[in-house]
Amino acid sequence: MPEDQEIGAELHRLAERDPLAPLDPEALLVRGRRGVRRRRVLAVAGAVVVTAVAASVALLPGSAFDQGVPPIATPSPSVPASPRPATSIPARPVDDPAVTDETLLEACTRQLNGGGLTGPDTIVGWQVKARSTQPKVGTAFVAVSPDGKSVATCDVYGASADLVANSRSESHVVGPAPQAIDPNLMGTGAACPRSLCRGWLFVEAGRVPVNAVRIEVDAGNGHRTTVPVNDGWFALLWAGGANSEFPATYRAYDASGKALPQGEPAIGKTRVP
Repeated sequence: MPEDQEIGAELHRLAERDPLAPLDPEALLVRGRRGVRRRRVLAVAGAVVVTAVAASVALLPGSAFDQGVPPIATPSPSVPASPRPATSIPARPVDDPAVTDETLLEACTRQLNGGGLTGPDTIVGWQVKARSTQPKVGTAFVAVSPDGKSVATCDVYGASADLVANSRSESHVVGPAPQAIDPNLMGTGAACPRSLCRGWLFVEAGRVPVNAVRIEVDAGNGHRTTVPVNDGWFALLWAGGANSEFPATYRAYDASGKALPQGEPAIGKTRVP
């Protein structure tokens, strides 16, 4: 048995320490058992001391635990986080290029119905076919009803009360697409309010032949812009810059890059400082 072996070893150690003492087997056996028990108690006590020291070190300033390293612990059941309250995102203004179609449709509906969202000319829910924004001024766009039978051409503005008062927004029945380019486009709009822009503010929205994919517009002062065309629909709200010409020079192109034919404009050009 392991205990007998330990006792035998203890007897040999005692005999070697006291070689001249008279040998008393019973007393020697008792002393051997006491020595074994003492070493076992010391071994257990040593483990307790080491554990206590480790726990003390964990609480000392500058230790790993004191520096934010979490102790090992049994995982606790996760508690679901409380849902955050929903926050409303304010709509972007109509003179922001990132304004949504929904905001534009509501703004035009209010113009058409004297400030309300209901009335004979409500266009909320219509599809915006083309749009163009002049930052800090406003947006022009074309919207078609879900059944495709009605169309609205709108120009809505931000800070300028004068431009709002002169808005040309309207809705009407969709007619057939034109077969030729109107030579008298790019002549409507207003002089830019000096606090917002310079030159002529071109405001156009309508339809050209369906094979057109873009319209190139030149203000005659080094400023040019490209107007995308969607199924013939286009919109433009653009500040031509100081000393711009109106009507502006323009040409429509098909998908192959071929210019579509158009006649001469009926009115001459004017410079707008």
